[in-house]
Amino acid sequence: MIQNCCSCNKKLLDFCHSLTNTQSSIAQKCDALLRLNDFWESNSPSVKEELYAELCPKIKGLMDRFWEIRISAPDSNGHWLGEKGNGTFYFDDTFLPAEKNTRNGMRWRELVAEYKKDFSLNVDGGVRYSNWRIDLKPYAVASVKIRYEDSDLSKLRNRGGSANTVQEIGAPLFASALTAEIERGGYKDFWEFKDGIKNGVFVRNTPLVIHEDYDGETLLLVPKYLHDNWAHYGGIALVRAIYETLY
Repeated sequence: MIQNCCSCNKKLLDFCHSLTNTQSSIAQKCDALLRLNDFWESNSPSVKEELYAELCPKIKGLMDRFWEIRISAPDSNGHWLGEKGNGTFYFDDTFLPAEKNTRNGMRWRELVAEYKKDFSLNVDGGVRYSNWRIDLKPYAVASVKIRYEDSDLSKLRNRGGSANTVQEIGAPLFASALTAEIERGGYKDFWEFKDGIKNGVFVRNTPLVIHEDYDGETLLLVPKYLHDNWAHYGGIALVRAIYETLY
């Protein structure tokens, strides 16, 4: 399929091979898609036009679908250290998040202090973005790896991948993976997650929330009231774009 794709650019050909190879996992395809996009953005507009013309129809469709994803980053009630989308964003200490996302009406400085204490996080309240992708790993209370191929991904595709849908599907996956980690000796003192899952069923209003990373395999458990206030897209958006255009 790819012999007529990207014939003038070996690097582009490598990306496309990883994406179209039926033996590549979802995680490998997510990695290739992100690397392809970063390579794309490193070129001038005229070169981008030339590269786009070399792509085969499926990869063109994938890139078009990827570019439809709402690439977000916060831009109010705080400041950037570095450029927007490629730096660290800090909310103002006195910022009061929307009511649905706050804990007892706490200001931002108080929220950060509360979560640092509750979850032993070594953070300063700022979050790093790279190429408009958020890095929430410093805020992770726990993390596990899954195979999307083994999950009920059809629900994410058919129901739109809303925040609640991600949690409903991701929560039991996380619970299962976390149980396996505990059986192997990890997270011995971990107890917060039990408030989010009851017998494998997702329960709303937990103080923690699942964030799907961009690698197509990592689920992070992070404090909800911090996570929900940073504008961002997650790994599910990449997975859905891949499934909708390549399968």
